[in-house]
Amino acid sequence: MIHTKIWTKLFIVIAVMAITITVQSQPNWNFDPALYEYTMTLTGVAVIQCKESKDERDMIGAFIGGELRGVQRFDGVVNDRNYAYMVIYDSIISGNQVHFKLYDASQDKIIDLPQHLIFTENGNIGNDADPFVFEPVPDSLKIEISQLSVYKYSKVGDTLLQFWTSNVMKDSLESEYQFIYDSLGVDNHYFKIHGQQLVLDEPIDQVSQTNLKLHIVSKTSTSCSKDINFVLNINEVVSAKEADSKLASHAFVYPNPAFDNIYLSSLSDTRNVQLFDPIKNRFSAISIESGNRIAIDHLKNQIYYLVMHSESGCEWIRFAVVRAE
Repeated sequence: MIHTKIWTKLFIVIAVMAITITVQSQPNWNFDPALYEYTMTLTGVAVIQCKESKDERDMIGAFIGGELRGVQRFDGVVNDRNYAYMVIYDSIISGNQVHFKLYDASQDKIIDLPQHLIFTENGNIGNDADPFVFEPVPDSLKIEISQLSVYKYSKVGDTLLQFWTSNVMKDSLESEYQFIYDSLGVDNHYFKIHGQQLVLDEPIDQVSQTNLKLHIVSKTSTSCSKDINFVLNINEVVSAKEADSKLASHAFVYPNPAFDNIYLSSLSDTRNVQLFDPIKNRFSAISIESGNRIAIDHLKNQIYYLVMHSESGCEWIRFAVVRAE
């Protein structure tokens, strides 16, 4: 197995060369493993700000009584995961508590970790399938929402908006979203969540209030969580009936959600179509190719609008870009 070869190479280097381990870049962690009689091994991954590290420059240091007893980079790459295959040393057979410090290369800082373990001679902690997790206490996550208004005459099954979860480094995190059914999310029953999208589950055209309250929680693949309360405004400015009466074409796009390309069902004039990004609140020009095809492979995952201008009015066509990241 790959990790077995890595362990073998590691022990050969230590036993044959018997040199002082010196890290060439920050932090300047070094010690002499020949001074210690006993060893244990550990397989671990680093989770920084709720995202598993893929930076081979990141390092983990093991300390007993404040003294460095092991150091390793996260440079063992197996199945697209970065592992630290670490040897920890001690002068007694078992019983000492091992503490850890993580060097985050991207931030050039050393972080004390809450994780610890008890040294045991020949102990083997973690493996590729179930690694030990080195994780500093993360800062608060942020849930972003593509828009906070919905059309009153949206149809059941329509995608209304999209969620994203990010950390303080502005990394987009793989997350699952769920409703919290409490007094703060009293209107959750009108909607359902499909992946990162909020989908209309019941008609809202007969709803008397002008806004609906929702409460959701985001859970990342690294088990971090964040909840948010927000209000969706019900917008009556544009309805399906009004669009039909003002714009005879009543075009639509497909597929929706889309991946790399969308197609307009009908189009009379390519010069009067723009792309609107609701997050950046910005219009931009688009290129429409033969067959009314529009390439969208450069767009990020979120909700967008095609804005079609004509003498009879302006039609907004909502579509979502959804692709695996």
